[in-house]
Amino acid sequence: MAAHRLFCAGCRWRVGSGEKIKVWTDPWLPRPVSFRPITPPNERFEFLRVSDLINQETGDWNSTVIQDIFLPLDCEVILGIPLGRTVCEDLLIWHYSTNGLFSVRSAYHLACSMEESPCSSRNLSRRIPGSCFACPFCSAVAEDVLHCLKVCPFARQVWGLSNLPAVSIYQPATDVFAWFRAVLSRLDKREFEYFLCICWALWWCRNSKLVQGNCLDPDHLICFVVRHLEAFHQQCFVPPPPHRLISPPHWQYPPPNFIKLNFDGAVFDRGKETGIAFAAREAVLFAINRGWQNVVLEGDCATLITKLLSGLRDFSAIGSITLDIQNLISYFQFSRFSFVQRSCNSVAHALAKLALGSASGESNIPAPAAHFVMLDKLATT
Repeated sequence: MAAHRLFCAGCRWRVGSGEKIKVWTDPWLPRPVSFRPITPPNERFEFLRVSDLINQETGDWNSTVIQDIFLPLDCEVILGIPLGRTVCEDLLIWHYSTNGLFSVRSAYHLACSMEESPCSSRNLSRRIPGSCFACPFCSAVAEDVLHCLKVCPFARQVWGLSNLPAVSIYQPATDVFAWFRAVLSRLDKREFEYFLCICWALWWCRNSKLVQGNCLDPDHLICFVVRHLEAFHQQCFVPPPPHRLISPPHWQYPPPNFIKLNFDGAVFDRGKETGIAFAAREAVLFAINRGWQNVVLEGDCATLITKLLSGLRDFSAIGSITLDIQNLISYFQFSRFSFVQRSCNSVAHALAKLALGSASGESNIPAPAAHFVMLDKLATT
């Protein structure tokens, strides 16, 4: 029963036709944890299905209907869900993995956020009848992750020595993930790294106390964390190479009788991979409309290119878009997807950034992109 509940908590619908999905009761929005609209259900639309929100002629979201029914927060999420041009059925996917497939690791992390850590004393005592696993520091019976990292007197001593602002650390929260989000909003990058390292050290101390009966005292724990972070930052520092810098790779001409199309997704404010998938589909459609038969499609998103080259069914959130692309390339006599570094895709990236927030289309090459075109031309001559 617990496993079934966990599985249901991590599954949501990926929108295809939308005919199977009930708007108010089914999980379909890519927004944890409920995956449902926050808009109060309207009696007029009690039996609304997601297919009713899609313009059946164009295959796009009916923004007028959506904005009439939902609150702005829901509208933004709904209109950001990618819809494929290829008719496909609605599909249940696992939200907490990048490929849409269930994994034990992602389920474990979800379990931690739902029930706190399975290894916390409170949950161990539930799983092992007749046992009593109290907090090893303060003997609190209801020990959970939040207690260990924030509430326990030992943890409070550590935080007091950390020099992190107390107003940031003692944010009210019902679970550890809500606490992390609250703290993240108040600390800068270096402070949050320090915060996370202390959390890790507190949990390590808790395990050491539980298993070995001893651990570092708060003063030594803070010293340990500071040394650990210093060592980490030293390892992250990459000194400049002693020799002259090697020029980065540059854009290359396509083979004879081929057309190359470079694409980038900065133009789409939908998340990196989703935006690039849209851009790739538009590049394919552009080539088809021009009647080109031999094309090379080039981008700098390795994840997307790998999916397209595999030819396998994509269960991820962008699966409907990759299916479109895989179907569309059958129009070409020969086609090839190619992954390149950003330096080889600079013109597409510049154009995409320029188009972000701009509704006007320009027939001439804008100045920012023209600079990169000239650099590519010089590099290939």
